[in-house]
Amino acid sequence: MKYKLTSALGLFLLTNVSLAGTAITGIISDFDGFFRSELGALNPGSDRPNTAHDLLAFAVDTGPGGARQFFSTSVDDSILTANGVTFNAGRYEAFTPILAESTLAGQGSLDDGDAGAFAGSIFGSPTPGTAPGLFDVTPFLTDGVRGLGLSTFANNVGGTFDFTLSGVDASTLGDGIPDLIYFNQAAPSSAEITFEFFDAAGLSLGTHSVAENLGGTIARIQNDRFNQGTQSASAGQTASNQNVEGFSVEFSDFAGLTQADLANAVQLSVVLPNAADPPFIAFNSDAFTATAIPEPTSTGLCIIGGMVACLRRRRSDGVQ
Repeated sequence: MKYKLTSALGLFLLTNVSLAGTAITGIISDFDGFFRSELGALNPGSDRPNTAHDLLAFAVDTGPGGARQFFSTSVDDSILTANGVTFNAGRYEAFTPILAESTLAGQGSLDDGDAGAFAGSIFGSPTPGTAPGLFDVTPFLTDGVRGLGLSTFANNVGGTFDFTLSGVDASTLGDGIPDLIYFNQAAPSSAEITFEFFDAAGLSLGTHSVAENLGGTIARIQNDRFNQGTQSASAGQTASNQNVEGFSVEFSDFAGLTQADLANAVQLSVVLPNAADPPFIAFNSDAFTATAIPEPTSTGLCIIGGMVACLRRRRSDGVQ
């Protein structure tokens, strides 16, 4: 059982809460071979990604003196090198849902073959969810190399997701390398995404909350948003121009979190607000080491690759 109180005082007493975050200030993808957009140098309206592309690197302004620095995802570092990008080599992967549900999803406006209209062709093969009107949006969160595709996204997907961890590399605390990255590419809001570590006794080791719209616009894209159930899109959501915003989280962002805490961490909970519109949620697979087997009746997120762990989605009936 987790020891959580609903009052603000109880939350303060039981866990260290951090509300700060680090804005992602730029992205590079393989759209049309090479695409780069960042704060102060946004992509022009004539060059809006509208079909499948993968995240190659992202930027944060955490270098010496607040300098901008790029971290690669290792999807294809050769493209970065060929285009003269200076970057810190890294490796990132998306959390892979066992089941993530919503009534809405989105895709690049050209993904259905027509950039100017919704032709009725929906990415993947949506399957019914656990309740009327809900559909499994897992394919939209896992598209692309290691799930880092930027043209598809879940729309208005929310819930609490629990990771069972067998280990975290505590030595990475404070190394300046982002450990989690999050993007919103439909309508970033002030709603918060919350991350929380727990030990084996269910005690909170630290909480970190970040507003979806923490940073400014880092790229402009064009997508179709549609209703999974009716498999249709309204005119206002067809070939819709949207802004991309994102943030990163480092272990040291968790107020009061120590290496000893990380060494004792056996669970990570991620709470997404109902209005969350992520193409994926990704992790630094050099920092996490974990293994877990999902319960046969569980639903939720499962991590693959360097971090092999599974998340159980907390259901409204209280069953986990």
